[in-house]
Amino acid sequence: MIQAHDIAVLTETRTINASRLLQFLPGFSVHNIEVAREHEGKRGYGIAVFVAQSSTDHVRFLKVSEHVQCIWLQCDKKMFGLNEDVIIGAAYINPQSRDLFPVRAVQSHFTDLFEDVLRAFQVSSNIMLCGDFNAHVGVLSEVSDAHSRLVLDCPEFLETRRCVFNSVNKAG
Repeated sequence: MIQAHDIAVLTETRTINASRLLQFLPGFSVHNIEVAREHEGKRGYGIAVFVAQSSTDHVRFLKVSEHVQCIWLQCDKKMFGLNEDVIIGAAYINPQSRDLFPVRAVQSHFTDLFEDVLRAFQVSSNIMLCGDFNAHVGVLSEVSDAHSRLVLDCPEFLETRRCVFNSVNKAG
């Protein structure tokens, strides 16, 4: 499935060994967050961005976020036929839990991610933020009135939700 794409994001890689991630993807390069040895194999750790060989000359690594699991890449504007480059932020926000990631930690991760987005905006106004935000929005729509322009451009966002959580958390 990944091989059919130019860029793919994988969250919760759970590994410190990038070559393990690439063994079944010949020709791809990988940008990944190193998982601390004590977290290797555990849920909630690791993120990788795979770039197809045909796109490696057009994608460059910018940085790994300091306080949240997020990799930032800059894609040449030619990839998308735009006037400005596109900045991709591939993020993973751990789910809220009483023991490991209390509400304050989740809120802090989103604040840090927002600050990273503001910094990325200084490089380009074309920002794509993707990944797993572990947002539970209960029975609410994933699209609000604030997204009206996006819905006009991409009506497929009005489709029924593919994932249902009856609960609501601070990420949602």
